[in-house]
Amino acid sequence: MKLKILLIAVVLAIAACATAPKSAEDKLALKQDADTALAKAKVADWTLKDLVQASHGYAVFPSVGKGGFGVGGAYGQGIFMCRVSSLATAT
Repeated sequence: MKLKILLIAVVLAIAACATAPKSAEDKLALKQDADTALAKAKVADWTLKDLVQASHGYAVFPSVGKGGFGVGGAYGQGIFMCRVSSLATAT
């Protein structure tokens, strides 16, 4: 039973990686969307600016879709940031 759960987790992790942006244009668009979402969040919550500046890293997901019936799930693409530069994309 534990092996089945592990196998399902590995398959889902691999499938999630397949949705990462492939082209440079798609990565740039995702970065711009994340920057816009973070700027809007900073306007909505004035304490967020200090929190982001004090953190070593953070993730921004510009849009997240949710769904479920009995069991829930969510999907979104985002960017991990480390101080000033982006480290990786996330799904």
